[in-house]
Amino acid sequence: MAHRRSLGTIAAALDLLHSDSILFGGCLSAANKEKTVRRGVRYSNLMEYEPMALLNAIPTAEGALCLALERTPYTISGAAVTVLGFGRVGQATARLFQAAGARVQVLARSEE
Repeated sequence: MAHRRSLGTIAAALDLLHSDSILFGGCLSAANKEKTVRRGVRYSNLMEYEPMALLNAIPTAEGALCLALERTPYTISGAAVTVLGFGRVGQATARLFQAAGARVQVLARSEE
């Protein structure tokens, strides 16, 4: 078995960055965002960049379809599927299940 060394927490890793560093990542906690500000580290949230957020939504939707295929005793084609939420991930999931032949229903917070 390969030995894996823990790199520690995100907060600990932020302590290693210099003030001229630029940090690219996903969603940081409020405490870690504040730490980047205090340390003078510039932070870029890639999930706020629409093309990157969409690229993240697609594999999530594919994972949902894969789990449905593995864990249900029937085919997806013709099945009734309900998607909770209609953000990036919900939209990608609904499109993918619909393309597989499912009868898709979406439940969202609002009709917008």
